[in-house]
Amino acid sequence: MTRTELDVAISISQIFYLFSFIISFYASRNFFLPSYLKRFYWYPLIGLIVIIFFWLNFFKITPLYFYYYLNRFSLLFHYTFLAFFIFKVLNNHDFFNLEKILFIVFFIILLCVQVYDYINSTYNSFFLTNTFLVIFCINFYYKLLNTTPVIALKEEPFFWIISGVFLGMGITIPFYAFQQYLFQFISNSLFYLLILIAGVGYSLMHIFFIKAFLCKTLQRKEL
Repeated sequence: MTRTELDVAISISQIFYLFSFIISFYASRNFFLPSYLKRFYWYPLIGLIVIIFFWLNFFKITPLYFYYYLNRFSLLFHYTFLAFFIFKVLNNHDFFNLEKILFIVFFIILLCVQVYDYINSTYNSFFLTNTFLVIFCINFYYKLLNTTPVIALKEEPFFWIISGVFLGMGITIPFYAFQQYLFQFISNSLFYLLILIAGVGYSLMHIFFIKAFLCKTLQRKEL
C-alpha cells in the first residue's frame, strides 16, 4: 500500500464520523431518546473537528505540530467521554465505587504518559487510552452476564455503542502497542496497511454508533 492509497482509504473511512454525528444530533432532538444518549453527539462532533485539523495539517495550512498536539489532547476527551458513558449505563451514581476509582487512577497515568510521549515523541498514550476503555467494556460485559436478562440487547443502543468501543478500540491496541518497533523492521507499504487497519477500528466504532441510534429510531417508528 502506498501513502496515497492510505490517505484515500482513511478519507473514505472518515465519512462514518460525519454520519455518526448527523444521526446522533438528529436523534437528540427527540423526546423518546434515553437521557444517556441525549448529548452523545458531542463525541462524533469532536472527532470531526480533529479530522478537519488533520486535513488542514495535511495541506500545511495550520502551524507545524498543531494537529499533533490537538490529537494528543483529544485522547483525554476520548477516554473521559466514553468511560463516563459506560458509567451512566451501569447507573454508577456512587463516585467512590471501583470503576470511578479506576477511572481516576487511569486518568492520572494517562497524564503522566502524555508528558512522557511529548518529551520522547512516542505514542504510548494511544495504546493506554484504548486499553483502559476496553477494560471498562469488559467490566460492563461481566456485570451484564451476572444479571438476570430482562431486555433484548440487540434493541438497546447502549449495547451497540459499548460493543463498538470494545471492538473498535480492541483492533487498534496491537498496532499502537508495537508501532514504534514495527516502523523499524517492516516495509513502508506494510506499515501503511497496519495504519489503515488501526484506522478501521475507529470507523467500525462509529458504524456501531450509527446502528445504535438507528435502532432506537426504528423502535419509535414501530410504536
